[in-house]
Amino acid sequence: MDYKKMTQQILANIGGEENISNVAHCATRFRLVLKDESKFNEDGIKNIDGILNVIKVGSQFQLIVGENVKYLYAEFIKDINLDSDVTKPKHSIKDIIINMGTFVGGAVGPAIVPMIGGGLIKALLTILSQFGLMSSASDTYSILWLAADAVMQFWPLFAAYGVAKKLDATPTLIMYVVCITLSPAFANYVNTATNVTLFGLDIPLINYYNNFLPALFSAIIACYLEKWLRKVLPDIIQSLLVPFIVVLVMTPISLLFVGRFATLLGEWISIPLLALVDYSFVIVPLLAILMPFLIMFAFHAPIFSFVMVAYIGNFGYDPLFMPASLIAHTAMGAVALAVAIKTKVNKTRGIAISSCSSVWLGSISEPVIFGIVIQNKINTLATMAGALAGGLIAGIAGIKCYALVGSGLLFIPTFVGAESSLIAVLLACLAAAVVAFIITFMFYNDKYTDTADMEF
Repeated sequence: MDYKKMTQQILANIGGEENISNVAHCATRFRLVLKDESKFNEDGIKNIDGILNVIKVGSQFQLIVGENVKYLYAEFIKDINLDSDVTKPKHSIKDIIINMGTFVGGAVGPAIVPMIGGGLIKALLTILSQFGLMSSASDTYSILWLAADAVMQFWPLFAAYGVAKKLDATPTLIMYVVCITLSPAFANYVNTATNVTLFGLDIPLINYYNNFLPALFSAIIACYLEKWLRKVLPDIIQSLLVPFIVVLVMTPISLLFVGRFATLLGEWISIPLLALVDYSFVIVPLLAILMPFLIMFAFHAPIFSFVMVAYIGNFGYDPLFMPASLIAHTAMGAVALAVAIKTKVNKTRGIAISSCSSVWLGSISEPVIFGIVIQNKINTLATMAGALAGGLIAGIAGIKCYALVGSGLLFIPTFVGAESSLIAVLLACLAAAVVAFIITFMFYNDKYTDTADMEF
């Protein structure tokens, strides 16, 4: 792919580099905020080779590129003259409140890789125990489980790091603030129910291990405090006074107020979340059917990031959204595989093969959604039928995900646990794949590549 050429074509269709207010990217989307939106030529952008589609979310134009978007972004910012603020995300307090779900997802991001490792180890231990290959009472099992669970116990630290990176604060200082609540000495107060006061006020005895919300709120406050101090204090004394003041101020704020508020909020959130689990046999297939459309319009990030974190943080598993996402991704991959076999068009076959591997192995869904699923009504209906079939099995069987990971087939082991069997997960995925593949293979026709042209 010629990313230099793509850069020139994009600039020609957005009014030039002087019209750019902000540029960024995520895993699959190239994101632009323009000063004058009337200069954005949507048809011209869509005709650029390598851009699958365009979506506008708020003031942001999102160009769907796929997993190679990072190469386009690197070439884009290299070839044009942009101020550093243009490539730096804006994160005012208002932005955080409005986009809380997306912000939470960004804050959780640093924990994803270690969570994948820990989740896979837990899944392996569960499978070995279920098949009688390792005793859950053995020291080896206990130590390996301890190692796998460490990332969840210290999840607040990863959250603090993610928040600091998101808000351009000092990661180690913000992590230090969260470490105060994770101190073994404070944990001892909690474990022994020892009443302790600060400035004469009783400190709530809260277990902060594996407790995401207090860390999130404390880190956000600490970040803005640090940034304010760096604005008002002379440079010569910042290295001395900024960490001193941040820790001195955040200690009472975190222990006396944030912990109490975040714990109460978590309890309120857990009430509807727990109630929804009773209707998983309806919610999981419904979410699986809607998943491609939620992803298409970028609704999945704010919804799923917040709710998944709430489920994992409160209960240790997600019984709704990740199972639905796994089923939807499986169905979309099966549709792409069927198209790859059935199509006579080389370009379509190339898109189908690459998008199938991306969605099944890498959990990257935009290429298959924009390149295959919505290009043909049969593909769309086949995806929905597969999602319904697999989602019903997943919902009825009570499949759960025990880690914040991707939705590809490689992550199936993270759906295996004490209350979620490997057989149920495999049956749900198999049903989704078989139904979606058969419908696509039987009825797909290259003639109907535009959904508007197909008649029933």
